[in-house]
Amino acid sequence: MSGDVHVRFWESAGVRLPRATHLPLYRQGAIFRRHGVELARSTMCGWMTAAAGLLRPFVRAMLRGVLLAAVVQTDDTPIKVQDHEGKGIKSSRLWVYRGRRYTVYDYTPYHSSDGPQRVLLIFR
Repeated sequence: MSGDVHVRFWESAGVRLPRATHLPLYRQGAIFRRHGVELARSTMCGWMTAAAGLLRPFVRAMLRGVLLAAVVQTDDTPIKVQDHEGKGIKSSRLWVYRGRRYTVYDYTPYHSSDGPQRVLLIFR
């Protein structure tokens, strides 16, 4: 979706901060609370999970398009994530795969070749 669509969506919901879609869920929850809407973070996490599931076929189609390109560019970026086993913050990876028409992102919890091998071998 374009940024304009995000802005119109949030404004139609009564939120006047178009950057709210780029904030962590706990901050978005605080913004909603200030507007009188109480949303549990677990509810918003459920929405994100449901949306990801609905978008999965589109992402797979886009990835197919990336892998059909004559040249595929890929790189990884380290990102800090909370370790749910109580060990604080750990470093994970966000991989980008770019073809002629599409760009697709994939997350791996560790910096290893498992993620790219899994993605690049799917449509070989």
